[in-house]
Amino acid sequence: MKRKALTIGIAALLSLASGIGCKRTSEELLSSTSSPSRQYKVEISQRRDLSGDERYVYLSVYRNDQQFLRNKLLYTGDLLDEDFRTLYPKYSWVDESILKIGQTSSDSQSNSLRITNDSPNTISYLLVETYREKYVLFDVEPGAIINMTFQFLGQLSCQGVLASSQERFSGAVRLTSDSETSVPGDFSIRVRDKNVIVESPTLELKTVTCCAADRPDIYHE
Repeated sequence: MKRKALTIGIAALLSLASGIGCKRTSEELLSSTSSPSRQYKVEISQRRDLSGDERYVYLSVYRNDQQFLRNKLLYTGDLLDEDFRTLYPKYSWVDESILKIGQTSSDSQSNSLRITNDSPNTISYLLVETYREKYVLFDVEPGAIINMTFQFLGQLSCQGVLASSQERFSGAVRLTSDSETSVPGDFSIRVRDKNVIVESPTLELKTVTCCAADRPDIYHE
């Protein structure tokens, strides 16, 4: 699933072009999925450029029937890439405010992840990604500590937005060997205002540019 830098660059440029009048066709990939208590409703849609070659998948979220996140970019691909529905066929709620989008079942998840909001601000959303899995956390309160399991494959990245200021933050790490295989190990993500620390006490990691390999960085969406 490794993406070539040129593909990402083209996708980023086309995404920017959409803001200046580039028309795209649109299709629903997931009409909606609601959290267990129906506080959150998520819609996922895909758009194509006029040639049909470039695909863009977006996430929109409603809280108590009021939209608070619109067209957050989840994925970019072209004719050489697999369809989003093939890469991420399953949708499930970990709890009321955490949506998982991916492939693997809970039985195969061998890595632990602790997410801590050490900032004085609520995090409107936090998107956590590794190859084959994406997690979206909503309304992470100050001081919140969230423990999860997931399947690490080569790289772990996250990005989010602070609710009060709408400031973005991001961070990402990958194995120093650049291997994209699964390995056992524990991870943590700590958010401190608009700074984020992603690390592991058991693995050798290097800091890399966010975000996931299947879309551009947070400033070129």
